[in-house]
Amino acid sequence: MTPYICEDIIRVIIENCVTQRKKSLHKLLFVNTSWCKITVPLLWKNPWTNPNSWENLSRTILLCCDSNSKQFLFSNCDSHFKKILYEKGIIDTQSKFSNHPLFNYISYIKILSKDVIESLIEGILVEYYELNRYNLLQGTFWNLFMNNCNRLNLNLPNYSICHFNGTKTCLPSLVKLTCSTFIHQIYFLELSEICHNLQELIINCFQDNKGLAQLIKSQKRLKRIVLKSNNNNILCPLIGDALLTQSNTLTSINIDYELCIPPEIFNSLVNCEEFAINIPSESFFDFNKLVINLPNLNTLHSYIYQHQSLPIALNSLSNIILSSSSSPGNLSRLKIIDLDLYPKYLTTESINNYLRIISQCCPYLEFVVVWVRKDILLNLESFLKKCRFLKEIKFISTEYTESVENNNIVDVRNVFDILVNNNILPDLSKLTFKENWKFTKENLSEFLESWSKNKKYPLDYLNIVTSNELIINVCNRFKKNGILKSCVFD
Repeated sequence: MTPYICEDIIRVIIENCVTQRKKSLHKLLFVNTSWCKITVPLLWKNPWTNPNSWENLSRTILLCCDSNSKQFLFSNCDSHFKKILYEKGIIDTQSKFSNHPLFNYISYIKILSKDVIESLIEGILVEYYELNRYNLLQGTFWNLFMNNCNRLNLNLPNYSICHFNGTKTCLPSLVKLTCSTFIHQIYFLELSEICHNLQELIINCFQDNKGLAQLIKSQKRLKRIVLKSNNNNILCPLIGDALLTQSNTLTSINIDYELCIPPEIFNSLVNCEEFAINIPSESFFDFNKLVINLPNLNTLHSYIYQHQSLPIALNSLSNIILSSSSSPGNLSRLKIIDLDLYPKYLTTESINNYLRIISQCCPYLEFVVVWVRKDILLNLESFLKKCRFLKEIKFISTEYTESVENNNIVDVRNVFDILVNNNILPDLSKLTFKENWKFTKENLSEFLESWSKNKKYPLDYLNIVTSNELIINVCNRFKKNGILKSCVFD
């Protein structure tokens, strides 16, 4: 007799499949009715990612219409449009809509945008630019989503959506909104009358916007803000002032490309726990202006591509780390420092300053990125001795060369010797080594053997840059012995 598994356990198993291999979900639909009912909502959270056919998606969604919506669509169709709906299997030979699907697929959807609406229309219309049919389908799809979707992540279109049926049902539960400041302020003002429960707001900043500022002020529990600006001449004081009204709830701030609000605004966002700055291309970002105080910071992220100003960037980020220690006891709450800066242009001075500040202020750190060169090895050992709670370290060599014989390349054995010291880093379990290192199978074997002897527990994860079969074989041998749980070779 097949053992009974309760639905809650099945749901956990299937949701895990979503994070691992989404394609495997389709096979689970055919296990039995119970598995199907759990799997369908997961598949339809975001069906727009690589759809096999927009035509099939459009057809399925239109079949989910209630009787009133079907009747409205049918009544406003011209004869040619009815023929299109017939050819796509949406209406039958008696000019009636086909049977309603087994599931109300629309109710599971969590992500929506103008582009999705247009793709769904394109999946139905042969003559895409026939205005009457376009407007009819546009209204039908928006009405469907507004009537059926809850806790939606919406990319706001550049036209009003507040007049569609179901707006007062859907928009009050909106949790994530992506928008542009080019959208007319009137549309934001309309939205601010209905939508008060946003948790995340992503803004593409091109100009200040009074209506968007009002929408921000009207929120009750805004937690995360992302500001994207490609122009260093843009300043949005109205949006900045509006963010001040959310200082009690905002816990995450992300800056992309350029700073578009006055930097002093950040000093009032005292409950911020996560701060990220991403500059994926060359820009005129002035890191000297990035003087901010975030006393409750828990996580610091960055990706900065700029070359010549990288030492200044690292010093600015180090100062943010230092400012996070202004809480009682002069100790930072930082647990994650995940910085991605092009290592070739960092200076020894900026790296040592970074290590010194972390050593002084961040005793509870669990993850850190460290740039390594020969002249910082002594400071590195002192740094690691003070950060006793580290669980994961990413080491990045700052030397770029095609030849491993170059005398400037750091010998990984020097770092290995520090890590296997049984008096430091009792919780360390994950290691990553990026860029160029002097690396041999002998010193890797010696390191893993010393790890087993001194640490008394396996190394959970090792990531190294190599295609050397001898080194890969060493890792596989220690995996079999249980000393190394997993390894990745980039």
